[in-house]
Amino acid sequence: MSLRAEGTACGQPSEQITRREAGAGIPTATVRSEPYYQAARLSGAAIKGQWEAFAAAWAFIREHAEAVVVYYSKYERTVYRDLQAKYPEVCGSEEIEALFSAVPERSFDLYYDAVRQSEWPTMDYSVRTLAKFCGFQWRDLDPSGASSIQWFDEWVRTRDPAIKQRILDYNEDDCVAMRVVLDRMRGMSAGVAAD
Repeated sequence: MSLRAEGTACGQPSEQITRREAGAGIPTATVRSEPYYQAARLSGAAIKGQWEAFAAAWAFIREHAEAVVVYYSKYERTVYRDLQAKYPEVCGSEEIEALFSAVPERSFDLYYDAVRQSEWPTMDYSVRTLAKFCGFQWRDLDPSGASSIQWFDEWVRTRDPAIKQRILDYNEDDCVAMRVVLDRMRGMSAGVAAD
């Protein structure tokens, strides 16, 4: 299961969460590259939409307790901690800590637990750079976190379904990109083991 959390260009989810229409800090879980509950981030009032998205994403994680949750860097953990503190009725802080500390039985930080410990012929280790190196292409010609924030702001103003779909596609592509990098890492490990 890939896990992403939407954020802001400033990287301050807890500060921005209440200011955007359920647009910052909302978890997105995907299983087998199928988007789950991303639409909640794009509908409803800020607090209600955010609570519903967090509650549904956490229920989804609980329901798939056998799945290993893959995420990229500590950002998702920080966002989930912030959301849990804001909505303690959804889950306990011990559940959040258990999820993100049960490495590798339950969760796996692809960046800290794998990528940082490897060598790549790239300028940086962002998931975007590494996935492109592995041959993955986003459907959007301008895929970036900053662009997705701009698209979201535009969608809030216009409610244009094409913009909403662009955001959903971008989020799904980010999750697929993590899987592409993970699969490459597994292939590299298999090659080392075979030598």
